[in-house]
Amino acid sequence: MHWGEKLKSIREHFGLTQQQLADRLPGVSQRNISFWENSEYPPLDEIVKILRELNYTLNDFFGKPELKDEELMILEYYNRLNAKTRKAVMDFLRKLGE
Repeated sequence: MHWGEKLKSIREHFGLTQQQLADRLPGVSQRNISFWENSEYPPLDEIVKILRELNYTLNDFFGKPELKDEELMILEYYNRLNAKTRKAVMDFLRKLGE
């Protein structure tokens, strides 16, 4: 199951429509939710926002066996960053991936 399918499954588990979830997330539209659910790998920063809003852990989402310790550590460090720094990190990573 790819990340977008997992997002959809979690949203449905909480009994939310795409619009209801979007309404709980500042700056996010129903179209954003739909796009991410149909993407193989939606942006990690958006996944984190959704998981936080739903009180869902990264370990529950990714499953510990699927991630290496180093990858979990990176996610842990990322979660400690403030919003401005997270944006800078994500911008940097996107440029690296180009």
